[in-house]
Amino acid sequence: MKRLFAWIILIIGAWLVISPWVLGYQPVAARWNACAIGLAIAVLSLLVLLCKTERVPSWPQLITCLFGLWSVGTGAFAFGQAHWSELVCGILVAVFSLVASQLTEGRKIAIYTKDSNVLLEMNGMTYKDGQIVLRGKTFGTMPSTMYVRPVDMWNLVGMVPFIVIRMLPWMLIMGWKTGKASGDVPRRVRGS
Repeated sequence: MKRLFAWIILIIGAWLVISPWVLGYQPVAARWNACAIGLAIAVLSLLVLLCKTERVPSWPQLITCLFGLWSVGTGAFAFGQAHWSELVCGILVAVFSLVASQLTEGRKIAIYTKDSNVLLEMNGMTYKDGQIVLRGKTFGTMPSTMYVRPVDMWNLVGMVPFIVIRMLPWMLIMGWKTGKASGDVPRRVRGS
C-alpha cells in the first residue's frame, strides 16, 4: 500500500516540477521553488518505490509530508501571488505522505470466535484471475487459501449495515492507536 501512495506522490511531484512552466508562474523564484520541491518529493517517492525490503521505512514519507507542507506555505503565501496548483498539490502530498507513513505492511489479522479462539488468521491478500486471494491459517494451524469472487464482494457490500459504516472511522482510529502502542495489531481481542 505504501508503494501505491508512493506512485501517486511521484506523479504529483512530477507535476510540481513541470507546472511552473505549464501554468506560467511569473516570479522566477516561484518557478524554481516549485521545481525544487517537486524534484525532492519525486526523489523521496522513488526511494520508497526502489526499496527492496518487505517493510518500507516511514522516514521518506515523513520528509515528503514536510515538503508538502512547505509547498502549501509557499504556494499560498510566498512570492506575492497564490499558486493554486502548488497549494493543492502540497495538501495532497502532505495528506498522502502522512497516511502512508502510518501504514505498516506485513501484519496479520485474525478473526475470533466468541470464546476468543482463533478462527481465521490472514497473512496475505492478492488479486489473481479476477478473484481476491486470501492466504492464512484456519483454526490457528491449517494453512488455507481462500478465494473471493466478484459476486461475493458485491453481496458483501449489501450485507454491511449502517452501524458498521458509522463506526468504521472510530474502529480504524482505535486500531491505529492500539497498533502503534503495541508495535503490532493486537493478537487477541476479547468479545463482549
